[in-house]
Amino acid sequence: MAAKDFVTHAGPPEILRVKSEKEWLKLKEKAGKAGYLVVELNGGRMRDKTTILDEFESRMTLPDYFGGNWEALEECLTDPSVIGKVKGCLLIIRGADLVAESAPEDYEELLDILLEVSRHWGGQRPAFPFKTALISEGPPKRTEE
Repeated sequence: MAAKDFVTHAGPPEILRVKSEKEWLKLKEKAGKAGYLVVELNGGRMRDKTTILDEFESRMTLPDYFGGNWEALEECLTDPSVIGKVKGCLLIIRGADLVAESAPEDYEELLDILLEVSRHWGGQRPAFPFKTALISEGPPKRTEE
């Protein structure tokens, strides 16, 4: 599927790998114009399970019950009060290749969770698009923040 159709396409694929900055900037713009919640995550800060979860917590307004574990992340991402009253959700993970390199098992677990969350929202009536774009080239570089 072409990146330009990813945001507005109903149904799978829910995860798209993007290699150019130009492509992901277009995705971000298109999602914003379509009324999506757009959450940009910095893969340079995501070195293991703890820092992956910390990045989600720092970029999203997660409820007090967020327990800092995979199950809690999935529960929060399927909670309508977390997502808000929007037309869809686009997660952008910049530097996704850095996460895959430093924490391959945690990265795979994260992708499994994001697919499950997408299937959850896709099963709602009306269906709610929950998409993830994995950006593998360009910024950001590994950071210690």
